[in-house]
This record gives sequence, C-alpha cells and structure tokens, in this order.
Amino acid sequence: MKLIYFSLGYSTHDYRFLKAISDGGHEVFFVQLEGNQRQVESRLVPENVNQVIWKGGREPFKWSNLAKLVRDFRRLVKEIQPDLIHAGPIQTCAFIAILSGFRPILTMSWGFDLMDDVHKNKWWEWVTGYTLKRSTFFISDAMVTRDMAVKYGMNPEKTIVFPWGVDLDHFRMKNAEGKTEQEGFVLFCNRSWETRYGVDVLARAFVKVAQEREDVRLILLGGGSQGGAFAEFCRAAEWKILSPLAGRFHKPTCRAGIIWLICTFRLRMWMARLFR
Repeated sequence: MKLIYFSLGYSTHDYRFLKAISDGGHEVFFVQLEGNQRQVESRLVPENVNQVIWKGGREPFKWSNLAKLVRDFRRLVKEIQPDLIHAGPIQTCAFIAILSGFRPILTMSWGFDLMDDVHKNKWWEWVTGYTLKRSTFFISDAMVTRDMAVKYGMNPEKTIVFPWGVDLDHFRMKNAEGKTEQEGFVLFCNRSWETRYGVDVLARAFVKVAQEREDVRLILLGGGSQGGAFAEFCRAAEWKILSPLAGRFHKPTCRAGIIWLICTFRLRMWMARLFR
C-alpha cells in the first residue's frame, strides 16, 4: 500500500510509526508541516521512507498560510496518488488533509490536540469537529481522547485505541540494568519538559508524597523548554544529578535522553514552598 504520513515534524513517535509502516512493506511518503524547531529525535528517518519537499516544513504553522498549504498538499496527493493518508494532529495536519478532498484519511490524535488545543477558542473547536466528522477512521492511544473525538463528531464505530506506552514484554524491573543505589519506590517519568505535559505538576505531587515517605525516589528523563527552570530547581533543592553532560545541564533546550535527576530530599520543605 502507498500512503502519505503527514505530521508536524520528526519526533520519536514519528520514527516509530514510520519504521513500523515501512517494515510492514508499505511505501511511505513523509510530509512535515512545520519541521523541527529543536531536535527531538537523533535517529535518521528510517530507510525506505520517502521524505517529501513541499511548501510546508520550514516554519511554525500559521493560519494565514492555510490556503497555500492546502493547494500544495493537493499537488502532492495528485503526484503521489496514495491509497491512504495518515494525518495528525487534528487541527493542523488532519485538517489540511481533509481540505485537500482526498479520502480515505486516517486521523490520529496526538493527545494535546484533543486535551488542550481544542479549547483554545471557538475556531479551534469548529476545525476539530469539521475534521473529525469527515475523517474515514480515527486512532489514539487513550480512551479519553477517543471519547473526546466522538464528542466532536467522530463516528464511534470508526475508532480504535492502541497501546503506546511501555512494552512490558520488553521492559521488566527484574531485567532492568543500572539500578540506582537508593532503595524504595522509584517513580520514572520521561515526558518532555513542556508546560502542556505537566511535569511540574508531577513534581508538586511528588513533593507532597516525599514529605510523608522517605523511601520514594523520582527520576525525570526528559528535556525541553522548561529545562532551565528544572535545572535551577534541582540545584537549589540539592537534588543529585547523574549525567555525563552535567556541564551542559543548565541549557533550557538540552537534549535529555541522557539526563537523570534523582531527588535526595535534603530540602523537601523548601521544595514544598517553591511549588505551593
């Protein structure tokens, strides 16, 4: 099968989808709406995936460019002649794909599009409903987003929720290597350090737990625009930093795949005041 995979940029999730589709023997054409403003995936695009050059992919999406992007996307569809378009997030990539007139379209939620973006204003709400009502099929990784899609007009019989978390057949604690020296309950989070993901909310909750229990630990394996704030927080709270790039840790946009923060709780009360 020949398909267009249409996404905002190139992330770890995109890599996994592209590789799975390509390994399945399908012909994939990868179209990016914005491109990456910062590197979030170090691996090259999987081989046998065709990267498409078009009028998008060079800057953040702007509504003023919508007509231009739709026209050029129609050109791509005419040239590629796909059997299917896989597109998401909903209000940007999937919306443009819908406006191209092509069907079938598999619309994929990225979570934030239905939990955050849809609430920006009435326009975003309308775009969400317009797109979902015209989508051939819908996929997401959680029932909460699936239910939101149905609320905004997606046919419930044309939806599927697929697992997208830790592969328990691959990762089990008894097989984990490089365990920390601390004993007790260890909480691991690899969410990007961006406002919409609420890692700071996790930190606030964790502080409350740490006030009651001495045996809990938190590992934050992530990175993003909140990196500077997290770095300052960790220094002030005297958190133990385990990182081969400790000298670069203060950079807000540091690549995190190698930064671990393990709390030692010396200033738990200070943290509680900070996150009050």
